[in-house]
Amino acid sequence: MKAPYNWHIKLLRKIHRINIDADTLFFALTLIVGVGSALVAIFIFEAIEFLSTVFKTHERPSWPSLIFGSLFILGSGYLTTRVSPESAGSGIPQTKIALVAHHGTIRFRDWILKLVASILSLSSGVTLGREGPTVAVTSGLGSSIGRLFGLNKTSVKSLVSVGSAGGIAAAFNTPIAAVTFTLEEIVGNLNAKALGPIVISSVAAAVTAKVFYGGETMFSGIEYIF
Repeated sequence: MKAPYNWHIKLLRKIHRINIDADTLFFALTLIVGVGSALVAIFIFEAIEFLSTVFKTHERPSWPSLIFGSLFILGSGYLTTRVSPESAGSGIPQTKIALVAHHGTIRFRDWILKLVASILSLSSGVTLGREGPTVAVTSGLGSSIGRLFGLNKTSVKSLVSVGSAGGIAAAFNTPIAAVTFTLEEIVGNLNAKALGPIVISSVAAAVTAKVFYGGETMFSGIEYIF
């Protein structure tokens, strides 16, 4: 436990030596979280596609799809009930609670396990959406980065919203809708201070996703054959 702590302290000391002002640092972290959120959303999509294709869980019902789908559900359930109950749920209500009650603190362990559990459950073939888990994971990314760089509570909360907007923008290729969604569902008001970083993150995430997928959205419909 001592090594990560020392690494964290050394990082903060280097930042102070460079003498980066708070606004510049926050702007840089906003871009980092926006791009990082897009990469996380892409990873979620690709991981689900890979597992679903390999284990045929999104194809016509069969014994392999039933067996592997059940194993994925059991694995996800074990993670969210025994290992990390905090990672259970759709993700959006939990993100709101983190903002209101915990000053934007979302533990690294919780959102990483949320990432794994979400990929397992969404790869099982059940009709669940990726929106909530994507918001939860990318918001956790923003929270962890903000706390890693020693930002104050207000800035950490802003990066949670920034992460949420980035995830939605990348997932749907809709940066404007991501801004609206984050302000209405996550922030809860048209806060002028939060609006700028959210817009920047949404654009950065949408551009990042466009590099990988062009104009296509990552959340497309699944065609079932009966």
